[in-house]
Amino acid sequence: MPLWVYCRDRNRLSKFMQAVASLLPDTLIPDVFPSAESFFERLRQPTPPTTSVLLMAGDASELSHLLSMNDFLRNLRIIVAVPDESPETLGLARRFWPRYIASGEGDFSDVAAVLGKMAKGQKAADRQRKGTCRTQ
Repeated sequence: MPLWVYCRDRNRLSKFMQAVASLLPDTLIPDVFPSAESFFERLRQPTPPTTSVLLMAGDASELSHLLSMNDFLRNLRIIVAVPDESPETLGLARRFWPRYIASGEGDFSDVAAVLGKMAKGQKAADRQRKGTCRTQ
């Protein structure tokens, strides 16, 4: 399962990477996009349907700007780490139809748990598709 992380703030990105490094499955290695331009460029290329995206916008304005690419994000698994919990920001975050909305100021352990569940679910779906699903 590919994981893309959009985050312009190096400090927040570093905090995220340190917090989740030991919590994420070894197979989940994030591709980091430090600018909207690099992220938009990647979105324009063919995208695996199992891709998960973590959006870590710095403010509501940046989140609003990312919404302009919402058509490219429609079939992806989105997690949004909001910079604040104002009604405006949460309203913008919901427009991505995310699987999870996290506080951008937390320790990101909740995001790691959600990503881990998503990866585990994808692994089970892959096994089932290949006919090697184990029952207990």
